[in-house]
Amino acid sequence: MGRYSVVFSIGLSVPPAIYGALVLALARLIGSETTRVDVLDADVGRTVGAVCGLSGTSDIVDSSVVVSARAHPSRRRDRRRHRPAPDRLDPAARADLRRRCHADVMRARENAGVIRAIWSGRSPAWRAGAIVAAVVLAGLAWWLGSPLFIRTTLTEALPTAAPTAAATAATSPGGLSGFTPNPSPTGAAQTLAGPVVLAQGELGFVDDLHNGKGPVRIVRLGHQRIVRFENVAITNAPDVHVYLSRETGGKWAEATSLYLGPLKATNGSFNYDIPANADLSLYKSVVVWCRAFSVLVTWADLKPV
Repeated sequence: MGRYSVVFSIGLSVPPAIYGALVLALARLIGSETTRVDVLDADVGRTVGAVCGLSGTSDIVDSSVVVSARAHPSRRRDRRRHRPAPDRLDPAARADLRRRCHADVMRARENAGVIRAIWSGRSPAWRAGAIVAAVVLAGLAWWLGSPLFIRTTLTEALPTAAPTAAATAATSPGGLSGFTPNPSPTGAAQTLAGPVVLAQGELGFVDDLHNGKGPVRIVRLGHQRIVRFENVAITNAPDVHVYLSRETGGKWAEATSLYLGPLKATNGSFNYDIPANADLSLYKSVVVWCRAFSVLVTWADLKPV
């Protein structure tokens, strides 16, 4: 081990056990304006040994750091370049250094003892409860926070209705194969069995954490009606659910809205069945709502096709 400890101008004191002669050579290159070498004499060595003995550790490196830091208290207050080296400290200063090091060690050991006393003084039931509470809190934090960076994908096919002899294939105005615009009353019998888009809208932007993209449609398949999310991307959140609302612009009321179910995925295409007795003329939008924080995730105002 080298006999020198290097102290840099940024206030970092590096003990000799780390660098030794290699850093001394580097110090010569850097120059005395920004680097100073402290001599590790017998007194400083004894001080390091005393710190090791008082703290109950054999780590000479950490003890050397404490001694070097205590020898240069001015480094924590300013950036002056001229500071006394440890070998220039008088006996009284060295004794004060040992006293302060001892006080630091005793304070650290006392704090650790207080923590151990608090824990060991509790009953086994209390300690078990504390561990269970910590696990529950960690799980709750994961449940609330993980949706911010977790995405799920689901691809559901459009349900098929029983074909009729008069059913014909068609294409919707948006170029989506398999969809037929809402037919006129005279053509209803011809397209009853095929997928018919009754209304549609685009998911909207609420803020950076709550938004969605992609179309949402109300589709009729024979006598079945569904809400269809088509190739959508929705930001995630905990406990998210889907509603048909009688209002627009993301507004809704639980008493008057139609609940469709939990959000199946954040990305992809999926369907929600609409009850046969629901009057679709009353509903004007689809709302995606986070129950955990009572916040709007996204919505789509529906327009008849």
